[in-house]
Amino acid sequence: MNLANNLYRGLAVAALSLLGVACTEAPAPAESPLEHAEKHLEPTYVCPMHPEVTSDQPGECPICGMDLVEQAPQALDEVAEVEVSPAAAASLGVRVETARLGRLDRSFRTVGTVAYDERATVEVQVRAEGYVEALAVRAEGEAVRRGQRLFEVFSPRLATAQREYLQLLASGDAALLSAAEARLVALGLTPAAIGRLRERGEIEPRVAYHSPARGVVLALGLREGALAAPGASVLTLADTSRLWVIADVPESEAAAVATGAMVELVFPSLPGRRVSASVEERLPALDARTRTFQARIPLANPSHEIAAGMRVDVAIQAEPGSEQVLVPLEAVIRTGDEDRVLVETRPGAYQARVVHVGNESGGVAEILHGIEAGERVVVSGQFMLDSETRVSAGLARFGEGHDHHQGHDP
Repeated sequence: MNLANNLYRGLAVAALSLLGVACTEAPAPAESPLEHAEKHLEPTYVCPMHPEVTSDQPGECPICGMDLVEQAPQALDEVAEVEVSPAAAASLGVRVETARLGRLDRSFRTVGTVAYDERATVEVQVRAEGYVEALAVRAEGEAVRRGQRLFEVFSPRLATAQREYLQLLASGDAALLSAAEARLVALGLTPAAIGRLRERGEIEPRVAYHSPARGVVLALGLREGALAAPGASVLTLADTSRLWVIADVPESEAAAVATGAMVELVFPSLPGRRVSASVEERLPALDARTRTFQARIPLANPSHEIAAGMRVDVAIQAEPGSEQVLVPLEAVIRTGDEDRVLVETRPGAYQARVVHVGNESGGVAEILHGIEAGERVVVSGQFMLDSETRVSAGLARFGEGHDHHQGHDP
């Protein structure tokens, strides 16, 4: 006896044994809903060695590597309607709503973490070989101000280049003097320092390096007294005026999150702080452990009060899907093997339908096949009726000659 047959016979047992209801065969339409559902059943592919491995597409078994074999879908039998008296329906708390045609609101909530904008990081390098002095930053993670002196480099090579410049200054050779100035700039001397050298004639063997932005030290590759080589990255800064929020996007929602999707950010550690932003990019890599993608959201932080590592509650307004039949999610009965809903075919008469559920969001589910817009589905009380389908003894008794019964109120 197949599952569809059991379902409707179980509904009749529930009606007869618990509620005192009547059961009549539904008139056969030109194409019944079950016949319509059968047309849309997709084949199932199963592993011959491991029947628990199934797929809706051809492929290989992940356990043994054998090719999956197509298994024809089980046909659905025409079923009986279950009639429930108004008093019985009221005692069960049966409530129905109308299935409608529409686009599912794909908005969802997730969590994210504030991170540094990697495009706003700055590398500080020395221009001339020398020894580090007056190091103002001692450890990674320290905050620095824009224009703050970070360290100085004592460079004999820079001193030699300044001495040569002063000699050329006395000669008056404009071409050689211009080349000497360019060399000083290449060695890290600022135009202001070159101007002082020209006016005072005093050599400055030390060159100071200042922070190009307000931010945080991410990497520190030098220590007091160390020899700094040209081209080596001695300090890395993260500009904290520009940040990212990295939001976790569930695998099931990833297809609906596109570049430009609007988001609202809420910071639990900053009460009342809400920021509107948009998704810059959904990164292509899937985290195999959490089954989530990452969405990158740029965040302006001119006040510098938002810090990297903060938790963020993220509401993402994803792109709506195509127009489908929509029902309340509570109307869907999930068994593990299939999804079904109870449809009110006429006042007091109910019929179970196997359905294919699409996306879900905000307590609403898309129904791809199984019911049509305008049909009324049971959203409350359906589980009590459905539970009787499990009573196998009652199924057997009902299947032997109990085709029509006269209903009565309990």
